[in-house]
Amino acid sequence: MKYEDILHRIGGYGKYQKIIVGLLVLSSIPNGLFTMVTVFILDTPSHHCYVDFAKYNLTKLTETGKELWLDQLIPWEHNEDGELVRSQCKKYAPEFNKTSINSTNTKNRTIIPCDGGWTFYPMWAETTVVMELNWVCDDAWKKPSVISLYMAGILLGSLVSGVLSDRYGRRPVFLWGTFLQFVSMFCNGFCNNSALFTATMFMAGCTALINYVAAFVIVTEIVDSSKRALVGSLEVGGFTIGYMLLPAAAWYLTDWRWLMWFMGALGVLFIPYYWLIPESPRWLIINGKEEAKQIILKIAKTNGKSLQEEDLLSLNKVKMDKDSTDGTEEQFTYLDLFRHPSIRRRSFLMFLIWFTASMVYYCISLGTSDLGGNKFVNCFVAAAVEIPAYVSSYFLMEKFGRRTILSSYLILGGIACAAAPFFSSISESLMIASSMISKFSVTGVFSIIYIFCCEMFPTKMRNMSVGASSTMARVGAIAAPYLIFAGESVSRYIPYLVMGGFSVMAGLSTLLLPETLKVPLPETLKDSVDLDKYNIRLCKKRNAESECLHQMQETRHEEKI
Repeated sequence: MKYEDILHRIGGYGKYQKIIVGLLVLSSIPNGLFTMVTVFILDTPSHHCYVDFAKYNLTKLTETGKELWLDQLIPWEHNEDGELVRSQCKKYAPEFNKTSINSTNTKNRTIIPCDGGWTFYPMWAETTVVMELNWVCDDAWKKPSVISLYMAGILLGSLVSGVLSDRYGRRPVFLWGTFLQFVSMFCNGFCNNSALFTATMFMAGCTALINYVAAFVIVTEIVDSSKRALVGSLEVGGFTIGYMLLPAAAWYLTDWRWLMWFMGALGVLFIPYYWLIPESPRWLIINGKEEAKQIILKIAKTNGKSLQEEDLLSLNKVKMDKDSTDGTEEQFTYLDLFRHPSIRRRSFLMFLIWFTASMVYYCISLGTSDLGGNKFVNCFVAAAVEIPAYVSSYFLMEKFGRRTILSSYLILGGIACAAAPFFSSISESLMIASSMISKFSVTGVFSIIYIFCCEMFPTKMRNMSVGASSTMARVGAIAAPYLIFAGESVSRYIPYLVMGGFSVMAGLSTLLLPETLKVPLPETLKDSVDLDKYNIRLCKKRNAESECLHQMQETRHEEKI
């Protein structure tokens, strides 16, 4: 008896599974808040060198009078758009006195860097970490470094939690991950220096997606195979909902500390999960745990099903996903992703696509405050476009295939991304619209590459291929803050042109991959390599999986002859 047989008898997607899936989807909502919160807490308002008017006995001046005095204190310079603005990092040396207010001769004045702090002009009366810790000018590099460390923490947390989840179970990793992410976010609000804030942000990154990944595994392991795509989409949807709620939370809690404390306090709502979330029955069975029988019986009872005594006795002998072999089965390591030419090509192309998708996704998501206009609206729109992107990509790739739609999304997103900064001189709205088209496209890319990657590699290499590709995605996420920083400090064209170039290159490279629509999943390395040889047009026919399988068998027979 296979595990799928057990699920079929107790109800593969009954009342019990729907309750658990609902709870775990709710648990993924805070992940959307946490992952994107740096958009607001690390925002950099306009600023200039701090001026101590009391030093010159000018505290009684009106705002207009202070503006006149600022002309004597802060030099003017052209920004990248050619606009004349006050310098953000420099000031005139104090070589004047009060009687020089009417003087306009500043050509021979000495210009020095800011040495007494900065005055910030937040558009929405908010306070951010950048404002409190003065992460501007010579210290502006700290902002992208912290975001990159946060992303590196996510990478480390994902790698470690995967090992722990396989060894100790999904439930303890989910519960500990949930607890630690809320604690780390709450503690983050108490930081008052750069070192402490950086350390807590790295810790927050390490715990940010542990429970999310564990929840994803649980929901896919407690339902039958026909519902895995559905529950996986719902779990991703929970993340998107949290992302959409973030602008509202940041709007009402304009102090970054209160925003962090609020998000950390949300953890109280998940205390009941200790009693509500079960261990994955699949994990319990494969590890020979007696608790598996109790959970199986509970699922059956809740779903209104019954099990025979012999079914309970056979639980410890369940075959997990495959029949036992004669000892000649293939064993793979990560190095096997690079040994066979066909597999090596797919691996490198997947690495490029995942790296590009992640870099573009986080560049646009984390840079919504730099797009111009209302940063809260920009963030909400950037999150909202993910919903139609997921829906459209699902139907399109089922109709036209993975390769064609993936390539189209990448090229469309790349063109829109590269064009965005050029629209800024015409209309701010056009620039935002172009960026959102790119965000829509890259979200669609993410919904395709998980499936596409799984379908191109053999069964025993499938998890490794996704894991290695996901690692490259995190590298792209780590690189994203530095691209944003280059756009802020050098030229706004840099990040958009880099993202656009990578996207178009990845889109064209996608055409070198085999189509997998309606093709049976490759079981062996030989099956996977043979994907390059089949007549894919035949496999695009609706319900043509049996025809594809017949074609695969014919090809293998011809090769033997």
